[in-house]
Amino acid sequence: MLSKMALDGCSYDDVLKEAQALGFAEADPTADVEGHDARAKTAVLARLALGCRINESDIPCTGISSLTKDDFVYAKTLNSTIKLVGTARRSSDTTVQAFVTACLCPMSGIIANVNGATNVIQIVSDALGTSHLLGAGAGRFPTANSVVADMVGIASSSEQKQQKQQQEPFPVPFDSNIVADCDYTSKFYIRLNVKDQTGIIMTAGKLCHDNGVSIHSVLQDPIENPDNVPFVITTEECRRSQVEAFAKSCSEQEWLLSNPLIMPILR
Repeated sequence: MLSKMALDGCSYDDVLKEAQALGFAEADPTADVEGHDARAKTAVLARLALGCRINESDIPCTGISSLTKDDFVYAKTLNSTIKLVGTARRSSDTTVQAFVTACLCPMSGIIANVNGATNVIQIVSDALGTSHLLGAGAGRFPTANSVVADMVGIASSSEQKQQKQQQEPFPVPFDSNIVADCDYTSKFYIRLNVKDQTGIIMTAGKLCHDNGVSIHSVLQDPIENPDNVPFVITTEECRRSQVEAFAKSCSEQEWLLSNPLIMPILR
């Protein structure tokens, strides 16, 4: 869906209808478009790769339903595109930052250039650096293949258990001392839709300062409709809670038309 929005300039509603017609999205698309499916996968990958057990409900999750054409226009200005990304990363010896959200992805990276119904996993490790695994992520044949593989895996595990073969199922041992840090750090993209008037950017700058958010850039295309002007603030590294506090402060301003859209900028 995001590939169609980025490459063809389609609206969210149009690409959702097409995805449902092609069988890539369910009749009730909530699990896909709101990131719930990606959140479940992120929790599993955090257990496999990092040895920590994170409840799905504890992983911050934001879907793609609030994205507009404007976001892809500004993403292109920043030589980036937008992808739904699930992230689990060690932030210290005892904490893991896990979250699922649409992200601004630089076109110089591999993730930004994976399109269509394809999934990619990026693995960053001390020994290997950065590596990627790509594969089909939707459609009847990839889904059927995964279902059969799971059935075979369950049957094999049961047979091994019956034979009393002890085998550690996880590559990284579970560490109960690792906890989830849901207030993750990143550089952020913030889109605000406002009714044009003087002093908005000055006020937004002050609100950023008040909430400890350092501005990296302010982007605004020429105004076409003064009753609905989208502009973007990109930030330096900060906490998600600081950006959310800034967004809440903006919501109290009479010039703001809708809740600000917040996206991390992929590292």
